[in-house]
Amino acid sequence: QLLDKTIDHGTVEISADKLPGDNLFSFILQNNSVTKVLVVNGAPRSIPHLDEAFFLRAALQPDRQREDRIQTSIVKSDEFSPTQLEYTDVVILANVGEMELHQVQAITQWVENGGGVLLTGGDNTTASIWNKTFQGLLPLPVRGQRVLEKDRKVYWSSVDASHRALEPFASLPDASLYSAEVHKYVLLDAVPTKNTTILARFTDGSPALVERILGLGRILMMTTTIDRDWSSLPFKTSFLPLIQQMTLYLGRRLVTPRPRNLLVNQQHTLPAIRDAQDVQVLTPDGRSIELQ
Repeated sequence: QLLDKTIDHGTVEISADKLPGDNLFSFILQNNSVTKVLVVNGAPRSIPHLDEAFFLRAALQPDRQREDRIQTSIVKSDEFSPTQLEYTDVVILANVGEMELHQVQAITQWVENGGGVLLTGGDNTTASIWNKTFQGLLPLPVRGQRVLEKDRKVYWSSVDASHRALEPFASLPDASLYSAEVHKYVLLDAVPTKNTTILARFTDGSPALVERILGLGRILMMTTTIDRDWSSLPFKTSFLPLIQQMTLYLGRRLVTPRPRNLLVNQQHTLPAIRDAQDVQVLTPDGRSIELQ
């Protein structure tokens, strides 16, 4: 069965010349046109526009009439099964509260093997629940929830636009992301660890978006809601590119082009598919090196 992760490889060879060392070029083609996203909806509602995943669904698949590069499935917390991870590239835990231990353990192991998770805030993201239930996934411990007075708002700032997940905003200093009002957010322990990076802050200095590297996988946490409950972000034009870019980044669809020229002894990191067990490296002199 052919899946997104199916890989084909080949070589291109030119006719012999005076410099034979560069006559053969090996390449890998990965079919990464579709990213499969599983949204775990922590606050489903019968009224569509009040549902936690209403704006998220629209941002991931703005045109449901045609095939898109992102395919989305939405389940409730008690409907989530670890077997669903087998055909999933990105999991979004949208304002999810308590989950069964085996569910969280399965997601954690899946991330360690190369999966990508987006955590979003909400009324269910309390310190007592999240620090206990999602301790293995959290980029930073949750200290509580900060509610601002009606006449006081914070905005997105200090956005690291050099990061692949935020690149669309590198050339948009006046993007609507920066005018989105936030009146409530999850307050985190803001001391980054070795594998944790704060990618954006609010104007009061609190973390807005945090990344954690866990094993071979990636975790992003947005400290405000993905719906309109705590923020006006879903009403901004920046919402769609932000959601899609973060999703594609977590799904490893934003692959950095391989440099054309490398110096002798220069280090270069190449991505590997999530389920790869053994890697074979062929050196220019014909030797084969097995990596596990």
